[in-house]
Amino acid sequence: MGQARMSIESLRRSPLNNKQSLLLKDEATERYISIYIGESEANSIRKILTKPNAPKERDPSLEEIDFKTSRLKSIIIDRFVDNVFYTKLIIERDNKCHELRCQTGKAIVLALRQGAPILIDEVVLNRAELNSVFGRGIKSKEG
Repeated sequence: MGQARMSIESLRRSPLNNKQSLLLKDEATERYISIYIGESEANSIRKILTKPNAPKERDPSLEEIDFKTSRLKSIIIDRFVDNVFYTKLIIERDNKCHELRCQTGKAIVLALRQGAPILIDEVVLNRAELNSVFGRGIKSKEG
């Protein structure tokens, strides 16, 4: 199963439900996904994108990761169930890779802070991809 590298296309408040919506774009094609994220994650992403040299804030829920001895290799959005994305962190420590489940919004913030790639499994991208022509709604594809 392949993976696509994603980048942030935009971050805005959805007019449909007033939630923060993060639009990610496949860097190799014109495929997009939209992810609802929390206010704190949206604020962190905004700060990172507008002030990349600002001091990095620590997330207390991820205190178990010591980035002095570990490196975030990537985050992978690997499941999409009932319109919810599930993400894992790939952390390298002592030349071994470890996987750790993480809320998608927090994982994206962490990837941006650490300069790690945001990846998505192709199967997940195909199932959750937005209609790139109209930019509306989620396409349901069996995969």
